[in-house]
Amino acid sequence: MSGDDLAVSGTADIPIQEFSVAFPILPDQKQVDSLGAVEPGDRCHNSLREINKDSGTDILRPEKPSGNPDDLYNARLYIADTDPRFAGGGNGLTDYDTVYVDNKTRCQFSPSEGPFYINDYFNYSNRNAGARFQFKNVTGSADSRKLVYHNASQVLRLRQPTRRQMNGVDTLVSFDTVNLTKASLPDYQLIVFRRDDSLTYLRDEKERLNAFADRGGSLLLLMNLEDSDFSNDFLSSSDLSYISDMDNTGRGDIEFSDSSSSRSLRQFFKGVSGSASVPGLEPAGKVSSTGDSGTAEQPLLSYKNTYDRDDWNASDFSMDDADTVPNGAPESECYPPSGGSPPDGSLTEGSLQFPDDDDTETYEILNAELGGSDNFCQNNDLRSLMIDLDDDESFESQEREGPFVEGDVLEWQGRTYNLEFLSSDGEGAELVFIGSTSQEAINYVPSYGEGKLAATGYSAEYGSETRNLLAATMYQLLPENSVFGSGSSSASLEVLSSTNQSFYMPYTANLRWSRG
Repeated sequence: MSGDDLAVSGTADIPIQEFSVAFPILPDQKQVDSLGAVEPGDRCHNSLREINKDSGTDILRPEKPSGNPDDLYNARLYIADTDPRFAGGGNGLTDYDTVYVDNKTRCQFSPSEGPFYINDYFNYSNRNAGARFQFKNVTGSADSRKLVYHNASQVLRLRQPTRRQMNGVDTLVSFDTVNLTKASLPDYQLIVFRRDDSLTYLRDEKERLNAFADRGGSLLLLMNLEDSDFSNDFLSSSDLSYISDMDNTGRGDIEFSDSSSSRSLRQFFKGVSGSASVPGLEPAGKVSSTGDSGTAEQPLLSYKNTYDRDDWNASDFSMDDADTVPNGAPESECYPPSGGSPPDGSLTEGSLQFPDDDDTETYEILNAELGGSDNFCQNNDLRSLMIDLDDDESFESQEREGPFVEGDVLEWQGRTYNLEFLSSDGEGAELVFIGSTSQEAINYVPSYGEGKLAATGYSAEYGSETRNLLAATMYQLLPENSVFGSGSSSASLEVLSSTNQSFYMPYTANLRWSRG
C-alpha cells in the first residue's frame, strides 16, 4: 500500500444536523375547547391531588358538550399550571402549560397519559382510534380559558422514518404543527404544505415564504394540482408549471435518474431503511418542474412510462412549390438564383405551428433541396429548412433562421426539437419534440431562492415505504451542509445522558494501492 494519497473520509446516509420541520395546520385540524374548573361530580374530581400539589391552581377540563350535558368526553383532558416545578418554571404566572389525559386508567394517569407540555404530542382516543394531537397553548383570561391543540396524526406518521438512530445516537429532527400566519418561519428549515386547501396559505403568505426561501428555507408541497390552481400567485411565479396538453399513457414503475440529486435521494431513501423497490407515489398532477418546457432532463424521481407529446410537434405535411426563389434561400445548384422559377419539388413553401399554451404561433418556412451540381441534385435527397422566426417575410441574413438539415436540434421557447423531413419531394417537414418524456413522480426545483422546492401528490394515508420516500425527500430539501461527508460539509453530534458507551460515525475508507 502506497504511503501517498491515503485518505479516510466519513460518510453517512442520512443528515445528522439538527433541523426543524413546520406543518401548517388547516382550520379543520385546529381544535379549540372551552375550559372550566373540575367540579364535584366530575370524574377524577377526588383523584387529582398529586397534580394539584404540583400546581396550587385550579385544575381545568373541557366544558361539558352541550349535546351531552351528563357526561364529558369519552377520554378526559385535565389542564394544570405546574409552574414552578415544570415547563415554564419559576415565572410566578398562572400560565396553564400541562396536559394530563385519562384514556384508560380511570384517573391513575400512567406515564403514557401525561404530563404533556407545550408542543408535546398526546393520544386523545375519544376522537378516533390512535388519534394524536399536539398541545399548543391555553389562551384567554381566568373566566374564559380555551385549550388549543392540533391534529397531528399524519404528521407523526411522517416523522417515524426520521426517528432512526445512527449507532445509538438520536438524529435531531423535530416536527411541529403551526399556525402559519403567526409562526416564526426563521425557526424552521423546511415547511411542508399538505392538501390542496393549503394553496390559500401559499397565496396569502407569498412574501413571507419568499423571504423564508431567500434565507435558505425549503418547501415541500403534498398536493393534487389542477390547471386552474396555477392562477395562484405563488405557483405562477415558481418554476412549477401545469402542462395541460400532455396526455399520460400510463405511469408504470418509478425509477431514479443519473442526476446527482437523484443519487442523493436514493442514498437518503436507503438511509431510512427504504426497500430495493421504490413504492408507488401519486404525482402532484401534470406538473413540470422545469417551467413551460416540461423537459426534466434528469428528474429527481420519475415514471418509466411516458407522456404522449405529439401535440407539441410542429409540422407541415402539404408544402407547395415556390413560384420564385426568394431572397435568402440557401445557395444550391438544384434551382436557379433568386428570382428564377425553381423545378418542381426543389423549393417548397409552408408554415409550422408551434403550441403555445391554449393557442399556437405560426412561422413561415422554406424547404430547399441542396446540391453543388446538377448530377448531385438528380441522385441525392439532401434538404434544408429555413424558418422566418422574426416574421419579416424574409430569410435573408438571419443565421438563426437556418438553413437547418435533418438531424439538427432546434430550440423554441425553451423546448427542444429535432428536424425531420417527411419526403424527398419537399412536401413535408416536422420538428419533433425531444427531451425527457417521463412524468415526474416528485417535482424538484433545486434553486428556489437560496433553498429548494419539491412537490408530489397528497394522500390521507401513506404506506410505510411511501413515508420512507417522503422522509428521504425532506432530507434532500435540507441545506447541503446538513449531510456529514467529504468536502465542505459539516456535522455536529450531541450525546446526552450516556455512561460508558462508545458512539461511532459510519465511514468509508478509500485507499489507493500502488505497485512497488
